[in-house]
Amino acid sequence: MSQRQILLNQGKKLMRYLNVYLLAGKKKAKNTEAFLFSLMTVAKLFLHNLNLRWLI
Repeated sequence: MSQRQILLNQGKKLMRYLNVYLLAGKKKAKNTEAFLFSLMTVAKLFLHNLNLRWLI
């Protein structure tokens, strides 16, 4: 698999996770700030995963 395909697959996975996360967040988030913080955490983890894949 090329780097581009891997990135596209990761992107699709991320979108799936975000959609699930958004639905869960809408029900649970009492304020927007906490919700955005949790979303940022997911994004950071995703980017960290990508970096690790490229380093290996």
